[in-house]
Amino acid sequence: MKTPPMPGWTATTIQYPVRIPNLEGDGFAETIEIEVEAWKDADGEIFLDAEANTAIEKTRARHMGLMLPEDIRELRERLALTQEQISDLLQIGKKTWTRWESGKERPSRSMNLLLNGICDGRLDVNYLRVMREPALRTKVIQPQRAVDSVRGTYRHSAESQACEEVIVKGG
Repeated sequence: MKTPPMPGWTATTIQYPVRIPNLEGDGFAETIEIEVEAWKDADGEIFLDAEANTAIEKTRARHMGLMLPEDIRELRERLALTQEQISDLLQIGKKTWTRWESGKERPSRSMNLLLNGICDGRLDVNYLRVMREPALRTKVIQPQRAVDSVRGTYRHSAESQACEEVIVKGG
């Protein structure tokens, strides 16, 4: 059992409404009720502690599709990168990444989308390395072959060629 923060306060459980912002940020998309532990003073006023506030923020982040600090740290560790290395790849300040991992700040929605792409394996870290060093990029022309479905033969002509930008890994 937790020790009350003030003499005479008692532990209680309340239903707390967590307001989930809409994408535009000018209103709320929905309100989710969660149960949190709180403190009640002698006058019946309710107070939330850090633990309750963390539960509220985690609920809000989850419903907004944002990565939690522990998810952000686990991603970096899974990639076997230091905070400085991942900050460099994402072209952000090292302190920014540190604040995300500690939960003092959250990544923007667009950065969260990028982090989820890395986490899901849809965006490769090598791509980020190449984008960080433009000298590693080069153009490669690859002809696109059109299959003649009637004869089953390939035809190769100037009209059927397509130039495609391909990232070549440097090394």
